[in-house]
Amino acid sequence: MALRWRFSLKWVLIGFAAASVWLAMFAHDLRRDRLHERAIAELRDDTSRVALADETIESNFSWAKSLIGFDSPQRVLGVTISAKRPRPYLSWGATSTLTPDRVARISRNLARLRDPDSLTLHLENPDGELLDALGRCPALDRDSEVRLSFDDGKIECTPEALSVLKGTSVTILHASGREFTDDHMLALGEPTALWAVRLCDASLTSRGLSVLARAPRLNSLHVDTSRSPSELLAGVPTIAASTILKFQDCDLTKADFHLLQVLSGIERLSIERSTVDSAALETLPELPTLEALHLSGNEWLSRVSDDLLSRLPSLIDLDVSWTGLSLADCEHIRQHFPKVKVKCEGILE
Repeated sequence: MALRWRFSLKWVLIGFAAASVWLAMFAHDLRRDRLHERAIAELRDDTSRVALADETIESNFSWAKSLIGFDSPQRVLGVTISAKRPRPYLSWGATSTLTPDRVARISRNLARLRDPDSLTLHLENPDGELLDALGRCPALDRDSEVRLSFDDGKIECTPEALSVLKGTSVTILHASGREFTDDHMLALGEPTALWAVRLCDASLTSRGLSVLARAPRLNSLHVDTSRSPSELLAGVPTIAASTILKFQDCDLTKADFHLLQVLSGIERLSIERSTVDSAALETLPELPTLEALHLSGNEWLSRVSDDLLSRLPSLIDLDVSWTGLSLADCEHIRQHFPKVKVKCEGILE
């Protein structure tokens, strides 16, 4: 017996309900795309830079969007938020200050981005108000990668405000100026994701630097300071990261040089315009990874011994400009250590 199709109101209603659910989900996905694109546009207006990936955000409705002429939005790789203050004495270099309304809008737009877990947030000179708003932003969680920089010498946030980033993954930290202190470093919490740090003239002591010894992924450390090694390195556990260390205008003693052993991965050591003499320099420990040693401007330095250079097997760059060495001393180093490039400007006969 042949089967005949019978009209059934029940199946019509079921089909209508299923189509309605699908259309509602499609409309919701389309709305998220539009909010994502609007958020990118508004973030760019609010002193932010947005980096986009070449790939688009694919969803279960991508095929349907293409049928009606809608393209899937591009994925956001990173957002840079700058909170630099205006410079009244340099009108061409002035940057706008983030107002409370802009801060709220930035936080709101970050939450509107699709797939916010994959983006990198770069904060330039953040103030307390911006950090407080980001602390309440659902897009900022434990998996968020944050790059933090204070590059104008003025810290506009307290350590308490900075502590909102404790639950995130801070990977890069750049700080310059004496207002960045040990308390700011400690406020970031355990540096489990930190892999690059640059500190220029920061008011950091061994208390703050010890935090970096607990950073398992730390790969690069650059410290430019006028503090002595006893202030900076005393009591600090071994730091194996590739390190550039620059001392300038500071007093160094024999005991200070022994402390450099904690930087087992040091590659560049610069001691400029400081009170370093030959006797103190002789106490420099064996540093197998050191490639560059810059000693310019140390007027009391009159000798760099062969024994010292033999303890630096990787050394290829030596700067003894404007020191008490003679040209004969420089020539002696070139002859006995031919792989070392010696710079000796301002050296007298």
